Amino acid sequence: AARRSFAPDGPLSRYSLVARDASSPALRIDDRVIDYLHGFNRLDERIGDLLRPVPPFPEASCHAALAAQLEGWLRHKASHGRWHGINLYGPPGSGRRAMARTLCDRLGLHAYQLDPSRLPPPGRDRQDWLRLLAREAVLSQIAPYIDAGEADAEREPSTIHELIERMPVFFIVGSRSRVPVSRQMLAVTMPRIDAAGRKDLWENALSEAGASLNGEVTLVVEQFHFAPEMVAQTVVSARVRARLRDGASSDVIGAADLWEACREQTSWRLDQLARPVTAVYTWDDIVLPEEVGRQMREITAQVGQRARVYHDWGFGDK
Repeated sequence: AARRSFAPDGPLSRYSLVARDASSPALRIDDRVIDYLHGFNRLDERIGDLLRPVPPFPEASCHAALAAQLEGWLRHKASHGRWHGINLYGPPGSGRRAMARTLCDRLGLHAYQLDPSRLPPPGRDRQDWLRLLAREAVLSQIAPYIDAGEADAEREPSTIHELIERMPVFFIVGSRSRVPVSRQMLAVTMPRIDAAGRKDLWENALSEAGASLNGEVTLVVEQFHFAPEMVAQTVVSARVRARLRDGASSDVIGAADLWEACREQTSWRLDQLARPVTAVYTWDDIVLPEEVGRQMREITAQVGQRARVYHDWGFGDK
């Protein structure tokens, strides 16, 4: 039994805990493993450049129940000795990466996003990298997250497909549509976050920032349909604006800080599609027949009050 442990397909070799010296029959142990045995746990630098931690994001209430269900399913599978990969698929803004981080937190794992574009070319180098990844997943309790959301057009689909098929550890894939693979993998639909869920995201993120905006959140929710990661980025940007406005001693977010940060998040995405227009006229400057002016004011009121009518008053469900 001990001899089989040192076989080429045994766990010691499979997880790169030991390696054979090419110039002699001796076995050697990486410095990474020796450090781990001495209580110093760090990522192997050979794969550290391909992985980056997935930051925490605010959680929407509509995702909490799904995260609990997935946690229960995975723990049941783990009790039978096997964890499978998960494919979280849904439209942009559905919070795939945020769900991956939430699920890993529940399971006691560290979510690290893997960049497929920086993988070694197919062959021996990639096989060695997969073995190192398996070792790091065990030693550091890592769950790789693969963002295949843009792979259809911008990345090599074959690379991501091969990576998913051969991934030796539990992993999570985020994509717009279900990823077709032959291996067993749980596919989970990520629904688009509704207005109530988006409001949860903003309130959670702003409460951590110590901000109280007295009703502005409802207007922001209706105007900007941001994913959890964009909400977090926007709040950080708003805090920076508040600090620059009031000095380094204060970073209390005001309504103007939040709105400017939201516009900043969307503007760089629209630069190639549209030209911003700065409004310089007021209602009093517009010359229209009375009936047309009244209709325009009604349209403005409908846009401004749609959150109250459709969500707070419940007419959206009807």
